[in-house]
Amino acid sequence: MTFDAGPDAMDTTAGVSIPEACRALEQAGADMVGFDRGEYPDGAAAVISLMAQSTSLPVYAEINAGRAEIVDSRIVYQEPAAAFGERLERLRDAGAKLVGGGLGASPEHIAQLIRQRERLVRKARRATGDGG
Repeated sequence: MTFDAGPDAMDTTAGVSIPEACRALEQAGADMVGFDRGEYPDGAAAVISLMAQSTSLPVYAEINAGRAEIVDSRIVYQEPAAAFGERLERLRDAGAKLVGGGLGASPEHIAQLIRQRERLVRKARRATGDGG
């Protein structure tokens, strides 16, 4: 689903809310729910949180590498890879079980997600006294 319409950009273009979409997908037999944050990647954690509250299914997020910009008549996404990777902890804390790269995400952007994940795993292990 893409949630980028409505007064708070939390509905689909057809006017379906996040809780409505989650209920419909769950009733249809979905194994997971997810979204493409479209033009508002900074709001991804709020969408994830509401999705996680609206369903018992795992939640997936595909985030763009920043907002689309027009440069020399081309649409580009200029978010630095490090900033892209820094979103992972907020998305995880909001309830995301799987995070992927959307428009503009390069191999370096994905590598930053992996680095962040490894950092978070080490942090969790230290917090539980599990070495690593």
